[in-house]
Amino acid sequence: ETAWESRFTNQVNTQLKNHHYAWLLDWQDSNAATITSELLQAGVKVKVAYQGFSIEQAGQTKRFPAGTMVILTGIQKNINLVNLQLTQLLRQYPTPITPVSKGITSQGADLGSNSFKLLTPISPAMLVGSNISSYEAGEIWQHLDTKLNQPLVKLDISRLRYYQLKHYSHIILPEGNYYGLADNEVESIRECVKRGGILLVQKEAAKWAAAQGFINNAFLSRKDIRSHFDKQTYSFADKEALQAKKQIGGAVFKANLDLGHPLNFGYSASSIDLLKNKQLIMEEAATQFRDSMVYQSKPLVAGYASMENVNLVSNSTAMTAHKLGQGAVVAWTDNLLFRGYWVGTEKLFNNALLISSTLTHRQ
Repeated sequence: ETAWESRFTNQVNTQLKNHHYAWLLDWQDSNAATITSELLQAGVKVKVAYQGFSIEQAGQTKRFPAGTMVILTGIQKNINLVNLQLTQLLRQYPTPITPVSKGITSQGADLGSNSFKLLTPISPAMLVGSNISSYEAGEIWQHLDTKLNQPLVKLDISRLRYYQLKHYSHIILPEGNYYGLADNEVESIRECVKRGGILLVQKEAAKWAAAQGFINNAFLSRKDIRSHFDKQTYSFADKEALQAKKQIGGAVFKANLDLGHPLNFGYSASSIDLLKNKQLIMEEAATQFRDSMVYQSKPLVAGYASMENVNLVSNSTAMTAHKLGQGAVVAWTDNLLFRGYWVGTEKLFNNALLISSTLTHRQ
């Protein structure tokens, strides 16, 4: 059995040779994000496939989906060092990888084409402090620290005016209330994005970003939501029951994925289950092709949610990405890293962190 054939039986192959044209990393694997994060921090040049492609090797044809990570040996500064680093990472985090001897594909774009976008090394920062959920900020910190081995700078929101945001590639806003930010602080975030930064906003932060014009998705107001529950007369005795009916305490909803969107790379199924524990309804983007994930028409999968809430969530947007100047804003309505165990949506966060820069950066 040759080294090529061992890969096609889904065995991890760490026999990487410097004369190979490229090494292809399977982004669908749960360890791929950890390896990619480590490589980027080490200065390794990694590209991501924007379209699927096929390669013939040892008499077999192998199909690689969009999202496959491509490490071209010819563009590395020190291929010996890269080989050593990648081999060690594969031993620590076993992940399917395919060495290929040429860049010509049997189907799809060749490996040297513009369909493969160069990832940018990241230096993320996250706002923390007053009116920001310490639980959800902690979940993000824990994910970067233990799953991606990625350093994260925490910025106290009360001192935002003193920070030079241009030093960070990503600004992460967890669940929280950001309406107390001064105009000049909001503009400092906007200018950071316009210069090429990435703004990641979760839940209430996404609604705040919409209000500030960072994205062109509207959110339903409290009045809009309330109107869906006011179609009948309630007595005073119904007050508590009505309030409970309006809440989404924690239910699972199903959304459709646009598998061609970079934020969904690594998924093979066209739908995904999300945990929703807050009544946030984001409408369709005013610009086409911005929404990467949309709730199904009958979205409730598990848990309790009133029919009014189910109807509100139905066909609403769960995740969207917008260009802003040379940067981008990625917004979502739910907790993608819930308590560190809702692993099905972790890749959505990883894509927003590691791949979102390719939405605007020219290669």
